[in-house]
Parts: sequence; C-alpha cells; structure tokens
Amino acid sequence: MSADRVLCVAEKPSVAKELAAILSQGHAQAFNTHSQYNRKFEFSYELDGRPCTLVVTSVTGHLMERDFDESHRKWHPCEPIQLLDP
Repeated sequence: MSADRVLCVAEKPSVAKELAAILSQGHAQAFNTHSQYNRKFEFSYELDGRPCTLVVTSVTGHLMERDFDESHRKWHPCEPIQLLDP
C-alpha cells in the first residue's frame, strides 16, 4: 500500500518554500507548476505516526468577489475541487 499524499496550501509562495524547508529538514524536492509564481514542494513525512508524502504549495492574489454556495460557507467537509468548480 502506498503512503498517503497530504496537501498543505500556504498563503503565499515564500511561506510555502520556508514551511517545506523546515518540515523536510532541507530535503524537499521543488517542482514547477502551471503558475510561474507557485512552486510545489514534496517530501516524505510522518503525520500522526503514519508515513506520507507531504505536498506544499501556495496561492497568490486576492479573492475579491467569490461567493461560495451556502453549503460551503460553514466548516463542513467537502471535496476541495467542489470549491473551484464554476
């Protein structure tokens, strides 16, 4: 069975880079993404005693007018991709 992949999204690229460096003890692999500003960092990690691959990335810009449906305005679980569907 393969290790889980855990996504961590930072508020800006510099935070993602520093977070990955600290948590990986300098062993994170950096990858380019579709955005020239937002790289992705991956490394092996142990979370709650279980091995996983931690994926750290970031967002940029500001949300100015995005309103989520009522079902997504509370802290209820949903598939993250649902928040991005038009």
